[in-house]
Amino acid sequence: VTQTSEEARKQIVSLVRDFVKRDVEPIANSYDNEDIYPHELIPTMGELGLFGINIPTEYGGMGLDFTTFAMIF
Repeated sequence: VTQTSEEARKQIVSLVRDFVKRDVEPIANSYDNEDIYPHELIPTMGELGLFGINIPTEYGGMGLDFTTFAMIF
């Protein structure tokens, strides 16, 4: 994992926040209340690279540092 530049960090955090606001927040309460896993979000999360945030790039991840990881989650 390498140090993420401040500009890249801002872009990634903004991208994730936009995704959450657009795709997650509108359905979160109903899924939580019904105890349902939002399977339809998985493809988009994969496209955004959210399953490989701190996985090194040589293994197919984004290779982000832990500071950026913490800012996202």
